[in-house]
Amino acid sequence: MDVSKDKSKELLSAITRINKLAHNGFRKKNMPNREFMFLKTIKYLKNGEGISEYSSKGVKASDLSKFLSITKPAISKLINTLEEKGFVERITDKSDRRVVYINITKNGEQILAEETKMFEEFTHRIVEKMGEEDTDEMIRLFKKMYDTIVEMECEYK
Repeated sequence: MDVSKDKSKELLSAITRINKLAHNGFRKKNMPNREFMFLKTIKYLKNGEGISEYSSKGVKASDLSKFLSITKPAISKLINTLEEKGFVERITDKSDRRVVYINITKNGEQILAEETKMFEEFTHRIVEKMGEEDTDEMIRLFKKMYDTIVEMECEYK
């Protein structure tokens, strides 16, 4: 096996380990990571950071499915779970009753704010422990990795 394949496996392993630790390390287990990320995505899209049409009405389940690359049945299940917990609500479009928008409730906003604060504090502690120089280097490398992935995506289209 060549060095490139060894490094690829090592990189994938490191990302996987970091991902597991990061998702478990900052939380008090108020909600599973997938629910946290789903609420963050709704907020992101609804605030117009992704697509401006969401800002007033909410976000359609089909758009969440596309944005997150998750099947529509999986999105539906997640919406049902969050709706049962009181974190999201479905709102039917008055002009077209087939269209249903998903919005975050006040309870959802509150838990999202709490979870986000914990995540930011966790990230801040990582930066403090790593130091400025290593953090800057990691940011540089993450940006380079992102640009490389975007470039590769363009090659596949």
